[in-house]
Formats: sequence, structure tokens, C-alpha cells
Amino acid sequence: MSHFSHSAGTVIAATTCAALLGACSGGGSRSAGFEADIKAITTAAQAESPTAAIDTTKTFRRADGMRIELELGLLNLAPVELVPCTTTASAIGSVLRALNPIGVAVAHSDHIGTPPAGPVNAAEANGNVFDLGSIVAEPGRYCGLTVELTPEAATAAKHGDLDTDLSGHAINVAPCYYPNTAGLSDADAAAATEHHCVQTRALTSFRHFTLPFAEPVELDDTHRHLDLTVVSRYEEWFDGIDMDALESDAVEQGRLIDNIVAAMHVLTGNEQNIALAFDIEVGGDQAMCNAVYQGIGTGAQQDYELSDFRFYVSDLRLQGNDGSTPISLATRANGTAYQDAAHNVALLGLAQGCGAPEVIRNLSVAGRAKQGDYDTLCFTLGVPFELNHQEVATAQTPLNVTAMAWSWLSGHKFLRVDGVGDADGVRQNFFLHLGSTGCTNGSAANGAPPDGPCGSPNLAEICVDFNAIRNGSHIVADIAPVLADVDIASNTPDTAAGCMSGNSDPECVPILPKLGLDFQYGGNTIPRQDQQLFTVQP
Repeated sequence: MSHFSHSAGTVIAATTCAALLGACSGGGSRSAGFEADIKAITTAAQAESPTAAIDTTKTFRRADGMRIELELGLLNLAPVELVPCTTTASAIGSVLRALNPIGVAVAHSDHIGTPPAGPVNAAEANGNVFDLGSIVAEPGRYCGLTVELTPEAATAAKHGDLDTDLSGHAINVAPCYYPNTAGLSDADAAAATEHHCVQTRALTSFRHFTLPFAEPVELDDTHRHLDLTVVSRYEEWFDGIDMDALESDAVEQGRLIDNIVAAMHVLTGNEQNIALAFDIEVGGDQAMCNAVYQGIGTGAQQDYELSDFRFYVSDLRLQGNDGSTPISLATRANGTAYQDAAHNVALLGLAQGCGAPEVIRNLSVAGRAKQGDYDTLCFTLGVPFELNHQEVATAQTPLNVTAMAWSWLSGHKFLRVDGVGDADGVRQNFFLHLGSTGCTNGSAANGAPPDGPCGSPNLAEICVDFNAIRNGSHIVADIAPVLADVDIASNTPDTAAGCMSGNSDPECVPILPKLGLDFQYGGNTIPRQDQQLFTVQP
């Protein structure tokens, strides 16, 4: 999996938006009465509620599981220009990818409109809205918003004992971190007491970057005003950061800035922010690498040792009285999300597996969707056919994860749950790998994509209660109900260990229907059941 890193080579000095996009302001004169009002919000999917004692402290766990408490998160963020859709779709797409999330360092351009009200503080209560001012524009069709992190000497209100003076910097952050909590369960991490608190200011030059819109917007005589909201997802800021060095190390500060830039997206006036929190469990207990769980399956020996739990979800959408609308996924610096014009894909769970030097989790999905009356979230467990059968080495993240792929012909493993049954005895490997089967390419070669749809695509459609999710509930993936009617401590001779979706594998008979899939076995169709992997829980 690709990881986001800071490099001096990513900074293009003295490059203007005009040179890259044919004039960010649109290239013409500005007309009175055409403007965009811009606000900012800070959000997270997995963060805990602020504590009662310090009502502006945000507590969350970064991707490796380290517990973080954010006491101050000042960003001096200013809108600069609307980006016109004046180039071809392919050209502007490549430019926006170049600017987001890396960004471009340029000389500060004039802010034409109302100046911003002051720094955004990510440590304030969820839902707080910060006014970033307005931009005067000309009529036209726009595809993005260019913003900048701006050095500023102004101060915010004093925050306890913390110094909130930016002192010529663009960011001022104060996290407390619990260094020994990576790899612990949520309960054990919450009980940890050893911690260190640091404060750092960074970025003394202007940092421009462009946030693309999900769809182009128009300013014309009918639509003379545009409302935009910049969303900062603070729970991604500290991923991959050496917290011990952050206070004084320029390299770590650079990584922090890159993470902050990558963890932003923008909403237009008719869009809502999407923040989906997932959990992975085994029998109601948090899924942890190498943990042993009791009472799994039907056999006499029901202890189960977990060694992997990850899965792809795709084509996320909302449904309700206003029909169905797709969710546009935001870019993730750790490469766990992919979005194109037709599909989206996210890799969730133990994203790099338990064998990685550092276990990385992804348990949230961020993005945006059209406003409307929606009560259901739907997604596919799996990878769309158009994206599934491609060379993994050249695929975009997160479709380039070798451990989640079989071959071009068979495509990706949609769900991978590895474990050992009878962990204290015979230690029977019992793997569940869900993927497409019955795929052909007109030859015996397995290293080429199929020439038509697979006989058993095994793409499970999942729908859950969006109202509960909007009110703070998590989407829980628990593998125990799926394994409830199989003996995890034994396996049919001369078949794959566990169930790997093969239509001749008897271990799959009691499993795949519980994923909401029909299963062809022995010339018969085992009918699907209501899926039992995903539930929504407080």
C-alpha cells in the first residue's frame, strides 16, 4: 500500500495558479454580485466526544492505534480562488491530483472579498462552524476551490495554559499522545495513563492547495451566490508521525502539514458531509491481531485465533424518499480510498494485515453526498467488475494490495478473515476469502482478466440504517455470526483451508449464504440469507 510522505521534491516554488490552470480567477473581470461564502468545519468519524472536564479536547486513535488527545489544533486557513473548468476534463483532473493532497507553495495571492475571520480550531466542539470569509468571482463554471495555509501573527482566545499565538506560522497544534497504546484494544488504550504532551508551530510560508468539487458548480444570473464548506478531518493528522520528534523536527512538522492538507475536502451548498465509523469484531469483542476468541462455530473445539480481518466496500450510496445518491469519497493520505467517475472503493479493517511491521487500521470512510431525505446507507462488499480484474502491481491504491488479490482472472479478495481453529490443540487453519469465481478468459491462462462476467460474482449488497449512523452509531463487522454453523477446527480433505469461495468446497455451504449470497454447490443453489456480517450499533 502506498503511504503519504513529505518530500522537498513535492514543493514547486514560485508557481502560480494562473500558470497551472489558465488563471484561477477565471481570466476575466469580476462582476458585482457574484461571490462564494466559505466556511470550515472540523470532523472525525472515530473520535470520542469531548470530555466533560476539558470540553475542547478531542480523543481519537490514529491508524496504528496510538491514542491521541488534541488540545489545540489551530489552522490559519484562507480561501484564495475558485478554480474554473476552463481546461479539458483530463487536464484539470491531472492538475487537481497534482495539487491535492501534496499542494504547491506559491507567493501569497490577494484575497478579493471579505477577509477570513480567524484561525480554525479543530479542538473545538464538533459541529462548530468557522467563517473563512468570501471570494468575489465572475460568472462561470467552477471545478474546485484553492485555499491556503497562511502564516499569521493573530491569536485566538487563550486555551488554558496553551499559547495560542501563531507567531508568523500557519498552524499551531498541541496533542497529547499515549505511546504504548498501539496494538491495544480500545478499552485498554482508554485505561492507559502514561502520556506526553507537545506543542508545535509550523509553516512560515504560504501553502496553496486545491480541493476539487465532486461535480462542477455554476455562477450565473440565476445562481449568483455559492456556499462552500471546507472540511478538516483531524483524526488523520498524526498518522505516521514520530510524536517524540514533532515539537522540534522540521521533517516531522512537514509530514504533519502534508497530512493536514490531505485530510481536507470541500462541500458545495447542496452537499452533506459523510463520516462513517466502522468496527471489526469477533463474537462481540474487538478484533485484534493474534487474539483468541471462544465459542466460534459448531465444533467441539471452538477457540479461534485471529490473524487477519480486512475487506473492500464499494459503490457507497444513500437511499430514501429522495431516491438514491452516490457518496463521493475523499482522498485518504494512507491510500485506503479510491474514487473515479463511476465507482468508489475503500479498504477497511486491518488494512495491511497482522504481519506488517506496523499494524495499520482503517475504520472510517469520509466523503460527501447530495443533501436529501435519506434513511439507508447501502454499499457493496467487494470490488466492482470494472476495477476487480486488473494487474495489482499497477493498480491504484487501495487496489494494489497484493495480499488482497488472487490473480487477474479471479480478481481481488473482497473479504479476508484468517484464523486458526482449536488454537490450543490441532491449530487448524481456517480462512475465509470471498471473491468472484466462475471467471473465464477463453484460455487456460490465469494471469489475464476474464473476457466476460464471472459466473459467481459474489458481490454482496449491504444496506443499513443511516439515521442511526448519523446519530453516532458505528457499522460493526462481526465475523462470528458468519462462522456460526461451521466447524473451524476441521476441514474437508483435499479442499482449501476453510472457505475460499470455491463451488466445490463444502465449508462454504454454511458461510456464503450468511453474507447475503446465493451459493452454487453440487448442482444446487443454496439460497441466500439475510446478511449477518454487518450491523449498526451504538
